Amino acid sequence: MALNEIRVKNWYFFRNLSNYKIDWTIIENGKEIENGTISELDVEAQQSKILQIPFKTIIKNTKEYFINLSIKLILSEPLIEADYEIAKAQFSLNSNQVKLQQPKITLGALKKVSSNTSIAVYNDNFKVQFSKESGTLINYEFNGEVLISKGAQINFWRAPVDNDYGANTPNLYREWLNAGKENLNVSHKIIELDNSVKIVFNQKMLKGDASFTQSYSINADGIIKVENDFKTLKGKSKIGLKGHKAKLKNNEHSNIYKFGNEFVIPKTFNRVNWYGRGSEESYEDRKKATDIGLYSSEVSDLFTMYARPQENGNRTDVRWVSFTNKNGMNLKFVGKELFNFSASHFKRKDLDSGKSKKTSQKHGRLLNPRNEIFINIDGFTSGVGGVDSWGTLPREEYLLPYGSYNYSYWIVPMLNDK
Repeated sequence: MALNEIRVKNWYFFRNLSNYKIDWTIIENGKEIENGTISELDVEAQQSKILQIPFKTIIKNTKEYFINLSIKLILSEPLIEADYEIAKAQFSLNSNQVKLQQPKITLGALKKVSSNTSIAVYNDNFKVQFSKESGTLINYEFNGEVLISKGAQINFWRAPVDNDYGANTPNLYREWLNAGKENLNVSHKIIELDNSVKIVFNQKMLKGDASFTQSYSINADGIIKVENDFKTLKGKSKIGLKGHKAKLKNNEHSNIYKFGNEFVIPKTFNRVNWYGRGSEESYEDRKKATDIGLYSSEVSDLFTMYARPQENGNRTDVRWVSFTNKNGMNLKFVGKELFNFSASHFKRKDLDSGKSKKTSQKHGRLLNPRNEIFINIDGFTSGVGGVDSWGTLPREEYLLPYGSYNYSYWIVPMLNDK
């Protein structure tokens, strides 16, 4: 089939599709650039037909293109008004041939100061500081404003959802709750290049069964490339954990909920724009209802208010996400690969009911928002399950077994995101 052709199947047994139309839209890098309507669907019951979408846009692989289709009623029918959307779909026209856009790097001089506890890299426009003990970013200022007060903390945990409690994973996955955050033995090295500084932190995890290497490459314009590399050295993955009495042997490790980084930023950066799936939350096994596009929101509106506090608000297949304050200062995360993000005014522990939700009587609407904004930039996330009414793990293709994972992204500061 040609790029502008679609196959329409009429699943009805006793009627044709004469009362349906297809509204189509061409999306270029998240923006609508062309649209139209096909009003004559001459497809008989149980038959299919190839239709041509008459778009004129020339598809070039320097940009990413999608076609959005919306099937609507032409005339009203019993209980359904005219123009009601019956179904929708989004199809990529060239995503598998397009590389994600990378930020432009400015070359220039940098200064470095190393103390017993921290490492600072700076110039006249920015300053970023790292903790030698934790191997994390502890302060980032650009043009005199604090953008990040804590950042790139390794994280494998989510506040368990109701389905997780049904599958007992808050207990089965417990070894990952604070993995990489406690009993630290972090080593580091500093690599100074002509126009950049690279700081590499390394730590052993899981009693030597795995290692985590995180590097920060800092450039003169304040752009930081963050690389996360988790490697398994020993031990076995046990995927088939099921039931409340399941146990891990000494050389076995459970699945993980996610592999990502946590950030804390000032509450003033409350305007969010992103290019990815939206506008509602989505997860690896719950994302077909969301389309890829450009979206905008306040941080508080990203939160999904479930009756019981739990993991929520994730956005999948994200190319970039930015947080902006009223001064036009912009903190942008740009992925080398597709990533997930979430942001809210609640810490993860605010949403976590512990090993058993029966011992906690939390309610979502009784939570007190914190002043800071808590962000997750995740390279990998597992599904949330629910196939059989909250009793088992997500389907196997949506699990994250014990294994090696790596992903990268850039932190980009700027004024007035364009």
